[in-house]
Order: sequence, then structure tokens, then C-alpha cells
Amino acid sequence: MTHVSARDLHRMITQVTPHMSDDDTLPVLNAIHLEARNHDLTAVATDRFTIAVARTGLTDDIRWKAVIPAGDLPTITAWLTAAETTTISIATGTTEDGDTTLTLNGNGASLRIAYPAGHYGRFPNWRNLIRNTLDSDPQPVPLSGVTAKLLDRWQHADNHLAFFQVGPGKPLVFFNDGGDFMGMQMPARNDHVTRTQLTDRWTSTLARFAYFEGEGYNLDIQWADKQGDPWEYTGRDNHMGEPLMRLVGIDDDDHTLGSLIAIFGPISAIN
Repeated sequence: MTHVSARDLHRMITQVTPHMSDDDTLPVLNAIHLEARNHDLTAVATDRFTIAVARTGLTDDIRWKAVIPAGDLPTITAWLTAAETTTISIATGTTEDGDTTLTLNGNGASLRIAYPAGHYGRFPNWRNLIRNTLDSDPQPVPLSGVTAKLLDRWQHADNHLAFFQVGPGKPLVFFNDGGDFMGMQMPARNDHVTRTQLTDRWTSTLARFAYFEGEGYNLDIQWADKQGDPWEYTGRDNHMGEPLMRLVGIDDDDHTLGSLIAIFGPISAIN
């Protein structure tokens, strides 16, 4: 028998449920998989596109596995909500018909579900899947992609998630700060486009411009003063929001664009 806070189990179920498959013809993916071992209770769900793992520590060192079929989730979630902060006990067993049972006890109430274990026996080896990703040597990722509709799932995990990707084509790995949730999402393929092609489409839109006396000046290029000396934008503005320019190679003599034009102008673009 395993003892755990009803609130912790409710939190774990909430975190992983969005990652469960909604295909009821695949029972093994249309369920949450629970496992107790090594003083940990984990809840895992996946639909192959994303996978989520929630955990909590246990004082008991008992080993067991069970599933919560999708159809039983509303009942179990409501029961756990009513139990609130109560410490509940979880036990597994078998019916006379050979079905596996999962029983929750606490606060004077009890809930038992039963399911045919044979329908849920070939769940992916999620530990190996995640470890293989985490143990990979990091590589540069010049461009990655996500299926946008899947991102909504992660909002149920926590208010803040850290993530990384160990290499091109590798899953995005998410962690919360508390250490009780992690997950992965397969990236979307970008074979049809490159990073340069994407960024080039925005070059003109993102060009930094400033205006002086009605004339526009592109700050992403260099400008020559009346003597032919090159000037460039420092990347900083003064307290009035005026761009600061510097003579190329000189870092300690900034001029606003206006003063550059007034003192050293007219200026012309260097192509």
C-alpha cells in the first residue's frame, strides 16, 4: 500500500492528462500510467507526439504499476478534489475475473476502478526514451520547429517551464523548477525552409530607421560624413530617444544623429 497526498496525485494527473492520446482504439495510450518504485510515484502519459512525466516522493518503498483509463479520469479527479489535502492510500489488486483493480482510500471514503490489464501492457519504455535524449551530446540547432497546437498542453504543467533541445530533429525537453514534472515534444520538420530564408523575409521590416528633419536614415548601414569618414549606429539611444552614432573605430565620442548631420554633414549611405 502506498501513501500519498491527494493534492499531489491530483496535481500529477492534471499535469500529464493533456498528453494522453484521445484514441480509444489504443487503450495503452488512452490512459495514465502510474508506477511506484525507488521512493517515487510517477504518472506518465503520451500520444507519441508529446510525453509528460509527473512525480512525487514516497516514504514507502513499494513497487507496483497501474493505469487510469481515460474513462475513469473524471471520477478519480473528482474524488481527489473532494479529498483535498488528505493523505490517501493506494492499493492494487485483482478481481475474480482477472481484471486489475486500483483502490484509493482516505478521509473515510473509498474508490475502486477495475480494468483488463492485458489492454495496457505494452506501454513505451519512457525511461529509456528520455534518458537517450538527455544523454545525447549537445549540438547546435540552427532552426527548429513546433506544432503550435501542441504547445497548449504545457500550460497545465506549471506557470514556468525551462526547455532545451540537444540537437537538430531531437525532442524539445521541458522541466519545471520544482523538479516534479518533465516532458518532451517532437519538433516539426523544416526541410522546406532554412533559417536564412526565414530571417531574410523580415530584413526590411525590422530595419532600424531614424528620422531627422523629415529624412529617413537606415541605422543598419554605415554613413559617410562630408569628409568621407564612416559612421555607424552604436545600438544605443540617448535619454530623448535619439540614436547615438560613432565614428567607426572610435568608441568614446558619440554624437546624436542630429548633431552628426549638423556638424559633419551632409551624410550619405555607404553601399
